[in-house]
Amino acid sequence: MHRLSKSSQQTHKRRLSTPLSTGLETARLLYGAAQLVAPRTVARTARTETDQESLLVRRVLGARHLAQAALLIRGDSTAHRKGAVVDAAHASSMIAWAITHRRRRRAALLNALSATSFALGELLVSR
Repeated sequence: MHRLSKSSQQTHKRRLSTPLSTGLETARLLYGAAQLVAPRTVARTARTETDQESLLVRRVLGARHLAQAALLIRGDSTAHRKGAVVDAAHASSMIAWAITHRRRRRAALLNALSATSFALGELLVSR
């Protein structure tokens, strides 16, 4: 069994604090905060539904983005790859939602687009 030397382990587990990672997680923080604090404004800007159920979903997703950004802002490459998986799963679920729920299709597709963007960003950061 191959074991990494202590210096290799430290290099492998180093926290990523690059302009890209900081920018990505700052964007996620701002996006999440906007959805949590001002979901109606975000929904109107995106021209999506503003009913109570939609606003609650926006708040929940906003809180998820804040939590994910807090966990990843100083995360190592493994953490960012896991973040990409979470974002890709979210994008996939939103595509399925868009297919099955015509009324909420626009909101679901916009969420899929943002989640895909975050997933690709996390993969770039993890390289």
